Amino acid sequence: MHPRLHQTVVALAVTVAATGVLSGASYIYDFGADAEPETAPRVTSAPESPPWPAPDAATLARLIAALGEIYPELRDGSPGMSAQKICTDIRRGADEKSLLRSTGQAFAGDGSYFLDDGQVVRILAAVRENVCPTAGA
Repeated sequence: MHPRLHQTVVALAVTVAATGVLSGASYIYDFGADAEPETAPRVTSAPESPPWPAPDAATLARLIAALGEIYPELRDGSPGMSAQKICTDIRRGADEKSLLRSTGQAFAGDGSYFLDDGQVVRILAAVRENVCPTAGA
């Protein structure tokens, strides 16, 4: 390959890679985010509904035990507050993709934890089962 052509190809590859990284294209909790415009409402009903109550000690203990089986380090953060936010979103009618995105963001915190998509799905299921089984009812 001609050296000048090689430089052009390398420059183009670097530009494409940087654009994908800077635009967030590699964000793990994507769950089809490109399918919905950024201005689309995340809540489909009753945004005025009150927040879900904080979990009591027994509920929090069940959640912590479930999280420990998915990703042990999650027990150390503030899983009660994260679960409360997710339950409030469920009560307010958030769609499944939004719930998965917000679960990943809430439980990964400031990026201290790397959660794959399967773990996020399991965390959302644990929150639903242990903290707010009646939120969507």
